[in-house]
Amino acid sequence: NKNLWKNWHHNRYSLLLLGNYSMKNQHTPHHFLVDTVVVGGGLTGLVTAYLLRKTGENVIVLERDESIGGVIRTAQEDGFTYDLGPSTGFITNQETMELFAELGMECPIENALPHSRKCLVLKNGRWRYLGFSLWGIISTTLLGIKDKLALLGELKQTPGHNSYESFASFVERRFGKGVLDYIVNPLMGYMYAGDPNQICTRFMFPKLYALEQQGKSILRSYVRQLFGRDEVNPENSLLRFFSVKGGVGRLPLALAEHIGEGNIFCNCDPLHVNPIEGGYEIMGQRNGDAFLVKCNRLVMTIGSHAVPALLPFLSRSDREAFLTMPYAPIVQVTLGFKHWRGMKLEGFGALVPEAENVPLLSILFQSALFKSRAPHGGALFSVYLGGMRNPELFDLSDEQIMALVETHFPPLMGVRSFKPDMVNIIRHKKAIPQYTQSHGICDEVVQSIEKVHSGLFIGGNGFGGTNLADRIAQGFELAAKIKK
Repeated sequence: NKNLWKNWHHNRYSLLLLGNYSMKNQHTPHHFLVDTVVVGGGLTGLVTAYLLRKTGENVIVLERDESIGGVIRTAQEDGFTYDLGPSTGFITNQETMELFAELGMECPIENALPHSRKCLVLKNGRWRYLGFSLWGIISTTLLGIKDKLALLGELKQTPGHNSYESFASFVERRFGKGVLDYIVNPLMGYMYAGDPNQICTRFMFPKLYALEQQGKSILRSYVRQLFGRDEVNPENSLLRFFSVKGGVGRLPLALAEHIGEGNIFCNCDPLHVNPIEGGYEIMGQRNGDAFLVKCNRLVMTIGSHAVPALLPFLSRSDREAFLTMPYAPIVQVTLGFKHWRGMKLEGFGALVPEAENVPLLSILFQSALFKSRAPHGGALFSVYLGGMRNPELFDLSDEQIMALVETHFPPLMGVRSFKPDMVNIIRHKKAIPQYTQSHGICDEVVQSIEKVHSGLFIGGNGFGGTNLADRIAQGFELAAKIKK
C-alpha cells in the first residue's frame, strides 16, 4: 500500500516523545567525586538513584543513549498515545505500589479495564476465550475434557528431581500437553517472547519451582490467590495489569525530576571502569568531552551482554559468563485506526500459539486495555513478531514486516480493508533476556563478584525478573543493599 507507506514515513518523524529526557546541552564537569554512580538510565537504575537521593546520597546516573528510560518510550501522534517498548506491567509486589503512591499525580498509575483478565487464543484458526479466573480456566474451549482432567490431576503431582528442567517439561508433566500448547506457549510468547522449551523453571519462575519442591499444588495456590483479590477495590490487589496515565514514558520522567537534572548524564559513551582504593574510577566521554568520576559505590543496571566491556578488570571466565545469556529480538508494529470496523475487542489481547504456524506472537489491544489511547470509536494495537520463536524475522525490512502484518492481521481481526491511519515500526535487538540453564552460572558469578569487589553491585533485567514491577523491586533491593 504505497499511500500507507507515504503517510507512515511522513508521520514517524513528527512524534511527540515522552521519556526523552536527554539534556543534550547540559554542561559536563571534567572531574567530580560522588558517593554512588549508577551506570544505566533504565527503570532499575532510575529507581535505585531516586531512592538513594531520598536518603541524601550524592548519586549520579550515567546513560549511554541520548535519553533515559531504556526501552521505555511513549509517543503521541494524531490522537493516539502509544508506547514504543513495554506498555503494561503486572503488579506482583508491594514495592511497585509504594513507588506509585510516592510519585502520586506526577505519575498516576492506571489500572487496566475490568475485562483485561481474559484474552483470546488462536486454536484451529479460530479465537477462543481464556479467562484468568477459576471459571475462565474451567470453561475455556481451548482445552478438551482430557486436558481438563489432566489439569485437575496436578493436585496430586509429586515434585520433580531435575533442577534444570525446562518450563515446557515442567508444565507438561504437571498439567498436560494441552495446557502447554494452548495456554503456556502463547502466554510465554506474549510476556517474554520466549520458548518454554529453553526457559529454565527454577530461574524464570522460582516461586513455582519452590512450591513444587515443597510438595504443594500450584493449581491450589493459584486458586487461593484468586480468592485473595480485592474485587471491590482492585487498586489494593496484587496480580493485576497496570500502566501509567498518558503512557509508561511518564515514569522515567517523574523519577528524573526527583533525581535532578544535574545528576543525570546521557550520551556517555564510551565508559571505562577501574577499581581504585576505596571505590571506583569511571573515565568516559560525553558529547566529545572527556570526564572522570570517582565514587565509593558502583551500580551496574545495564544489559548483561554489556557488562564485560565496562568491567575489564573481571576475570575472563566471569566476563564470558555474562555473554551466555540469550536475548529475544522483537519487532513491534503499532497500528492506529480512527474508526475501528473489525471484531469486538474484549480482553487484553490476542495470543498466537506456536502450533498455529502464524508468524505473529501476539496482538495487544492497547485501546481496550486503557482509556484515552485512541480517538473515540477508534482502536490501537501493538503487533509483536520475532522472539525466540522466529528470531529471523527481526532482520526483515520494514516493507517485508508490513507485508506479513497486512497478510495476517485483517483475517485474524475481522478487518475487510487494511487501512490503518497510523503505523509505527520499532525493533529491539536484545529485548528480553531468557533465563535458560546458563542463567544459574551467571547468577553465581554475580554473587561472587560482589563479594570480591566491595562496593560493586550488579542488577539489570538479566536478574530478578523482566516485568516492569520486577525492575522496580530490584531498584528497591539495590538501594537497600547500598545503604546497608
